[in-house]
Amino acid sequence: MTDFKIRNAKPEDASEIAKVIQSASNIVYRGVMSDELLNQMATPEYLEVSTEKFKNRIEDQNNVSLVAVDSSGRILGFVYGGKSNEQLKTDCELHALYVRPSAQSSGIGRELMMQFAKQMKIRGAKTFGLGCLTANKSYKFYERMGGKPILETISSRENLPETYFEYSIEKLIN
Repeated sequence: MTDFKIRNAKPEDASEIAKVIQSASNIVYRGVMSDELLNQMATPEYLEVSTEKFKNRIEDQNNVSLVAVDSSGRILGFVYGGKSNEQLKTDCELHALYVRPSAQSSGIGRELMMQFAKQMKIRGAKTFGLGCLTANKSYKFYERMGGKPILETISSRENLPETYFEYSIEKLIN
């Protein structure tokens, strides 16, 4: 079991968050997304753009952005969310949840999701949604966490099937 704690993300975490997403994406999307896209995501240019994007998301007070860190402060995982996709009928949406490949299956993803739900409950949310590519290796995790499939659509990224899940915050955190 990996020792970790959850804390609010800070703008200076953005570069490390982008690296976590980059390494996790290479695992969960391999065989799902094209190698061309995954190779593009591995470039320094993509990392630079992603760092700036996540810095802005962290600074946006309408979002909840959390990181899991080990005892040395190394970021092991990240979750962020906020305003819901217009297609969803949920109070808010979890937009991204990634765990460093070496730290997967250690409870970090579960804890990040639970803490996200608790933060959104404080803000008045009762439900949240999230989208997951149907072929994503993490799909089963979202099912195990109690998500109810509510919408099947085609992702704007590579036109792949995507499933949206709905979660009751009360059921998830109790």
